[in-house]
Amino acid sequence: MSEEYARKSARYFRESGRLYDFGSSYVNIALARLNTDSVTDTAIIVLHKSRVLNLSLGDTISLSQSQINLGLAHLQRGNLDSASNYLRIAEKNPMMMTPGPLYQAPIVWVNLGTIYAEQGDIEQAMKYTHMAYDSSVVDGETNFVRTQATDELSKLYLRLGDTAKAFEYFRQYHNLREKTTRLTNNNRMKSLEQSVLDRYRQRELEILRQENEVNKTERVYLYEGIGVLFTLLLVLIQLFRLVQKRRKEVAKNLAMLNDIDKAKTRLFSIIGHDLRGPIGNSLFLLKELPQRGDKLGPDSMELLGNVQQGLTEVHVLLENL
Repeated sequence: MSEEYARKSARYFRESGRLYDFGSSYVNIALARLNTDSVTDTAIIVLHKSRVLNLSLGDTISLSQSQINLGLAHLQRGNLDSASNYLRIAEKNPMMMTPGPLYQAPIVWVNLGTIYAEQGDIEQAMKYTHMAYDSSVVDGETNFVRTQATDELSKLYLRLGDTAKAFEYFRQYHNLREKTTRLTNNNRMKSLEQSVLDRYRQRELEILRQENEVNKTERVYLYEGIGVLFTLLLVLIQLFRLVQKRRKEVAKNLAMLNDIDKAKTRLFSIIGHDLRGPIGNSLFLLKELPQRGDKLGPDSMELLGNVQQGLTEVHVLLENL
């Protein structure tokens, strides 16, 4: 979990341009990896990146911290020469070796003592381990330094044959180890509780996000439905207006047809009475002329026949109409 949060913070600081904090995040990633033996090489790589970044920024404090962490990483990996080199460079920084907020001397000395013991230099190992033991405290964050120092001193005195001293430091180591174990278990419980709380909060946030997505989707559907209904309403209004317009046009056309029908009726009435009657009477009179015995010449009779024939055709036409 610590490496995961360190990676998230590293991405954030890199994107926001906070390079000093970005370098610190690299250190946190490396420290998280140092807790597991299988990834020490990758921890060294990350620490080198942090060291290069600190060099470019001129951050001497973070650079010294990177030197110490590189020394610890190489020591954990078994690279004694590299570990000794980085720790000795850190030892030269007065800010790290003077009691104060940046005090790292006990850590540097106890690990240098371990390195000298591994290399067989008992004198230097005793010197640095005693320095670490004397400068560490029983209670506080540096308690693990005294634990490591008492363990190393018991081994060194045993190698020198001083069993009394070896037993004395071993007893201190055993007591500190028990205390450290209790503190570690308590810290682990707190870390576990915090992890559970974090997961619970993440789950709550996920549920809220899902609910928000569902509500958002429902709102989208609602707005789309309202849009469709509004569109249908507009279409219905347009259709209603069109029907009303068509009805007015039909009523207007119907009135025109009625007027035309009345005009047709008047026309045929005129044809049937005002025209057909006089022509019929004229045709009747023309038929009566020969029966009255009036003497008409051949030309007159021919002309009378032609007029009678013409009126007959007109009368037949009017009858057909």
